[in-house]
Amino acid sequence: MKRLQLFVFAAVLFWGVGLQKVWAEPSSMNGQYIERLDVFFDASGQLDASDIEEQSWQPLKGMLTGGFKQGAHWLRIRVAAHAEPLVLRVRPTFVDSVEIFTLNPGLDAARTGAPNPELADGRTMTLTPLARLGDQHLNTQSFSTVKLNGLFEIPPSDKAQTFYLRLTSVSSHLLFLEAQTLSDASAFEQNQHLVLGLYLGFLLTFAIWALAQLYLGYDRVIAAFLVKQIADLAYVSGFTGLMGMLLSRAGLGHWADLAFSLSILVVVAAGSFFHASLLGEFRPYKWAIRILWSGVFVLPLGLVLYAVGELQLALITNTVIANLFPLVSLVCALSAGAYRTNKKSELPPSISKFQLVLTYTIFAVSLQVATLPALGLWAGQELALNAFLVHGFITSLFLLALLMTRAKQHERNRLEARSQMSLMEQEVRLLSEKRQEQGRFMAMLVHELKTPLSVIRMVLGGVGIESSLRRAAGRAVLSMSDVIERCRQAEMVQDLDLQMSTFDPIELRDLSLELI
Repeated sequence: MKRLQLFVFAAVLFWGVGLQKVWAEPSSMNGQYIERLDVFFDASGQLDASDIEEQSWQPLKGMLTGGFKQGAHWLRIRVAAHAEPLVLRVRPTFVDSVEIFTLNPGLDAARTGAPNPELADGRTMTLTPLARLGDQHLNTQSFSTVKLNGLFEIPPSDKAQTFYLRLTSVSSHLLFLEAQTLSDASAFEQNQHLVLGLYLGFLLTFAIWALAQLYLGYDRVIAAFLVKQIADLAYVSGFTGLMGMLLSRAGLGHWADLAFSLSILVVVAAGSFFHASLLGEFRPYKWAIRILWSGVFVLPLGLVLYAVGELQLALITNTVIANLFPLVSLVCALSAGAYRTNKKSELPPSISKFQLVLTYTIFAVSLQVATLPALGLWAGQELALNAFLVHGFITSLFLLALLMTRAKQHERNRLEARSQMSLMEQEVRLLSEKRQEQGRFMAMLVHELKTPLSVIRMVLGGVGIESSLRRAAGRAVLSMSDVIERCRQAEMVQDLDLQMSTFDPIELRDLSLELI
């Protein structure tokens, strides 16, 4: 077990170093080329160029964590002068729509269909669309531009430039912007693909391990873990943009938004199913395990909400449940009654209470860190963007270590049970042989005793012996014969070698008259 724990901690350390290398925050958080980043929220979602500059813009550093909103978030980005082309990286790609505009003077109101504010020289201002990113616009992008992240190329400029982004999404309003040179962007993408490949490889390895265990023998907890890992693979693919990229290149980009939303529901339901199956073995509080089992119904509830058009309500409900259920799981681990049993006949739990509580403490804390930014309750900067991935990786490692310990203990219990069964079979065989020897001895003894008794009975039947003495000797011989017969019958009962006697039917009336 110690070697397994060392492996887990080493893997976590390796993963942390990899994240630090790939997704470490630059000196200015959003890149050295972004001079200023401001934001405001449009609750109506209807503002246009004549309104946005009049809003109260708030400075933003790092990542936007706006939570679940019905309106639109506007971001104003001032990019410093640059002599080489830049790439504006927009993450995550699972948000529905990110529209990029530039505010240009010199266009009259007739071209836009709406009045525009006038400049000092009489010219008007208008928003000119430059690009549309997000999973709702994957089909509008060319095959070569579909990436894991949304990318917008900015040509060289000797002056600072200002861009406007409009974010709308039924999912959480998370957005991280970063301006990079083409070489930096290429290196970032290579590292990102490498880390994502390792991440998916680890999850797939865990799933293969579970599949191999099921091949050796069915186990409901291992089967639930396999379902959870498959759901995690689908969710991570959607969260990182891989699902959208693959669907888009297959001509199914319009399904990316729905596919990722469904994977969110499935991953929570599958997680609840697994944790309830595992923790149920340790007999926690009944009310806690029932709450945990109820998480399985997140999927049908979400599908119903989807069907009636309440997509955002389904995602909010799912996120809140995903935030609360780890705490319920920790309560189940702390209240496990399997560690308080006094019955000697019961096997000890396959996992120590320390391991169980430690795993679910890490599970609860890491998921709180991951879900609070999505709910808009904590501005976790760029860490919030990758918190779900870090949480999934760490908890999968600890759960795998837990399941491997459990499987090892179950195998040890199985071997001990087999050894005990072998000993019992040996004892039964010895008892059977002893019984057979005893039966043979009893049969011989009965035979040897009956012969002299027959001779004695024959002698007593002769002449020259007084009647009283003959009767006394006859009773003694009869008593000895009865004892021998009872011993023989008892041996037959123990050996189950009984012979059923047959009786002829009689008329009780005739028998009574005859006796009278």
